Amino acid sequence: MQLIKILLLTVSVLAILSGVAVFGGSKKEDRPQMAMFVLLVLGVSAWVVSIMTFLALPASASLSTARLAVFGIYISGLAMNIFAFAYIGWGYKIGRLMMILSTAATLLMSYLLIHDPSLLYSGIVLSSEGNSVTLVSDWYYNLYSLILTVENVSLVLILLYRIRHTSSPAVKKGWLIFMVGLMIGGLGAGVFDVMLPPTRYDLIWVGPLLMCADMIAHYYAALRYRMIIIHSSWLKVSSYIVLAALSAIIYFVLFFVIFSALFKISNPTNEVILLNFVLVIIAILLTPAISEVSSFFQSLASVRQINLGYIIKKLDRLNSTNPNLADVSAFLADHLHYHYIGIISKHKIYESTPSNINAEDVEKITSVENDSKTPWFSPNVRLKRTMEKLNLSNVAELRNSKGERVGLILFGRAVERSNLREGDRSRLLTVLSATSLVVESKQK
Repeated sequence: MQLIKILLLTVSVLAILSGVAVFGGSKKEDRPQMAMFVLLVLGVSAWVVSIMTFLALPASASLSTARLAVFGIYISGLAMNIFAFAYIGWGYKIGRLMMILSTAATLLMSYLLIHDPSLLYSGIVLSSEGNSVTLVSDWYYNLYSLILTVENVSLVLILLYRIRHTSSPAVKKGWLIFMVGLMIGGLGAGVFDVMLPPTRYDLIWVGPLLMCADMIAHYYAALRYRMIIIHSSWLKVSSYIVLAALSAIIYFVLFFVIFSALFKISNPTNEVILLNFVLVIIAILLTPAISEVSSFFQSLASVRQINLGYIIKKLDRLNSTNPNLADVSAFLADHLHYHYIGIISKHKIYESTPSNINAEDVEKITSVENDSKTPWFSPNVRLKRTMEKLNLSNVAELRNSKGERVGLILFGRAVERSNLREGDRSRLLTVLSATSLVVESKQK
């Protein structure tokens, strides 16, 4: 039971985070529709919380508290479809019509339930073996089931219409993912929350879990297929939060499975759960730092390969901090795996390690014109002699976006390569471009 409670709570929180992330990062013109998605997610979460609250009530809980939880289960189960029609049918007359009909049905059924709860159930059972509601299989419950069925079928039909009349193939895929998830969630809710509760009330949590999963899948589809344009700065933060919450869910599921298998105990103590909660929070907070350190050591250790992604990311960060070019040279030497790298900017040289290169050598190298179309120099006799004297393997130009020279970069001997392979050259061209930005920014 503890696993179910934690799972329902974390999944509902994750669904809310997904909705808020999409709303907060969307463009101004998309905000009204995204607000409907947030309300839909809140409706699903209210359904989840109501079920979780009822199932977690102790046997000593008051009947009024249990009744409020039951009202929450069956009223929110209808109310969330109002916002589903508003979101899915946005911009379509049929969507507005179904939203009005769904609102009317929700208000009518809610009034009848609050006015006379005996229409839905004949009793509420609270016990240590599991809480349940003794449902009355009469006209009210049948009408309730019929309304949910008609609404869910209508939602799928509106989605099919929307998919058919959407011109973008990517957006079509996004809505298709949402529709498949909605069908799975609706079918699960129909089985576990409508058909089985009269005989098996303990499985009522399965339907909401599937619906929350559909909300999360829709968040993924919105990002993956650009269903809406989300600001990149907001997207980074929100995606990390959603990913962190998803990681926490996976962790707790694995923890309960392993704990139960090892210790033959179905419910760990609250202290054990709290300890694991603290540990998973710490692990999530440390994940960026661990990832950064891991990338650093992998880039250093792979002497036969160039970790282009890490190098470019690091140079981009350095560009915003006004770095010392000697530090840039040292970084490049370490991660491009050269014994020596020097950067010449405005006739001054910034080296990874001290060498015997003097001002006269710098002047000789700087005065050489590059006859090649690429940044790499084709050494003439004069430059070749200078390179041999200084133990250099390559010299390349650092060019800005206009193709103008902003500096030179000197390469010593590679740590474990005799010369540049074709793949290395293509990667190094990218590094040269990023280094040029750093040098040009420093000069300005």
